[in-house]
Amino acid sequence: MLRRVRPPRRPNNLQLALEWSDGFEAGRLRDPSLTDGTLERGERFAVRIGPVRQVTFAATPTCDVASTGATGTLVATDRRALLLDGTAIIGQWVWRADVRRVSQLISGRGVLWSPSAERDPEGLLPLEGLVVPAYRSFRDRVPVAEARAGELLFMKVQIAWRASQAGGLSAWREDFRARYAEVLRG
Repeated sequence: MLRRVRPPRRPNNLQLALEWSDGFEAGRLRDPSLTDGTLERGERFAVRIGPVRQVTFAATPTCDVASTGATGTLVATDRRALLLDGTAIIGQWVWRADVRRVSQLISGRGVLWSPSAERDPEGLLPLEGLVVPAYRSFRDRVPVAEARAGELLFMKVQIAWRASQAGGLSAWREDFRARYAEVLRG
């Protein structure tokens, strides 16, 4: 009698994010193209994603794109998000000064954030973000494999932001493990 052998389980994106966070926290992640002084002393590189475009979102449940800005490459660190055109910085958001909260899009096609209270004391500015050029709204249909791949990339941006917040990555891991305990157990 032949026994069916199951292939080993592939880690899900939540498990991969936890594993990745160890290298990020230890400062082991590198981007060979960032040797030109783009990063500040002690700044930890998290992830490079591109191309992406800068957008503001309409205040609708579907988060339609209201306006677009520059297109470039996103580099996220533990201090900021940079939008680069080659090596030139064409957009920059300092996590602690400019960004109140970061969320990834469910479609795996980008991240969005709300402006900080310092930048928007009246609460009038729209949500901002960086998305893949094809993104238009939450209604977009995205192939599952593409959504999963993008989900992990943009989750890393969210984790990089969280590293700049009170408690850093230790607090993020604790919250993350509590929220996804069942899924992480497999």
